[in-house]
Amino acid sequence: ENAHEKIDEINTRIDAIEAFPLEQGEAVGSLQQSIVEDGETKGSTAHGKYSVALNKDNHAYQRSSFAVGGGNQVGMTEEEFNAKYPEGKDSVGSTYEESDSFAFVGGQQNKVPAKGAAIPGGYLNVVDGDYSVVLTGHRNTVSARYASILGGTLNNVEVSSDASTILSGIYN
Repeated sequence: ENAHEKIDEINTRIDAIEAFPLEQGEAVGSLQQSIVEDGETKGSTAHGKYSVALNKDNHAYQRSSFAVGGGNQVGMTEEEFNAKYPEGKDSVGSTYEESDSFAFVGGQQNKVPAKGAAIPGGYLNVVDGDYSVVLTGHRNTVSARYASILGGTLNNVEVSSDASTILSGIYN
């Protein structure tokens, strides 16, 4: 009788896993999460190859990008890429379709268009400096390369401040 209960428990867990609404994203090897509410498909979109977008209203642009949380963007849209690189190729000579993001975003309404950058948590933060990070906080911005903000609110590492760090606080 105990074995039958365990089998029923395992089958219930398997059914829950199969019900998790994951599907192939817009590009090869990408994974996104969607849900149908009131007849309308909502959720997150993986636009780039080998990218992942999970949870609510996240967008993973460019190749090799990862978004989780709510209302986040990782990687650049094609328009943002063309504005940053008017010649049509990034710093390593890749076109938009060939370019990799290698970036991660979590939290809520954060934006990481920079290459190799990350925001693991927080709210309304932006990292547009390559290889930079905001760990958490609110309305922090890192525009410099190789720079970081560990926490706080309304902090800013400007373009001219490569390899700088703000530990925490307000209005630094």
